Amino acid sequence: MKKIVLTIWLLVSAATAFAQGGLMINQAFQGGISGKDKTETRISGKRLKPYKLSLYRHCKAHVSEADLERMTGWILKDAEPASDKETRYQDEKLVYALIRLEDPEVGNKYICFQVKSKNNLDNTYGVTLVYLEGKVALEDLEEIFNK
Repeated sequence: MKKIVLTIWLLVSAATAFAQGGLMINQAFQGGISGKDKTETRISGKRLKPYKLSLYRHCKAHVSEADLERMTGWILKDAEPASDKETRYQDEKLVYALIRLEDPEVGNKYICFQVKSKNNLDNTYGVTLVYLEGKVALEDLEEIFNK
């Protein structure tokens, strides 16, 4: 029985990773950045159905300037074929991005990125990266997060 459960878990994990696998930001969720107080969340399955989502990934950390630049490169590369995108810069650094990519299999893929703060003591940046995918429209997401 344990083998069956493990096999099912591995198949679900592989399918989820594959869905996001074509994106550069996937590296952020697979150890491509390190940082203080790094937290990651991954939710998939039935709990997301009411929100028309199939996958939710969240990463929050205080990262070095080098990691911030690496993340910025990934985000901008992923944004190239975007259907919709909004970006903001401060002091020539990307501090906000909301990107929507259309995918015929999953609906939409959203990349949400924000630099929250800079810690001058250790020269790190507080960043939040969220990846969402599903049949949800941007207007629905705005309503969900404004509740």
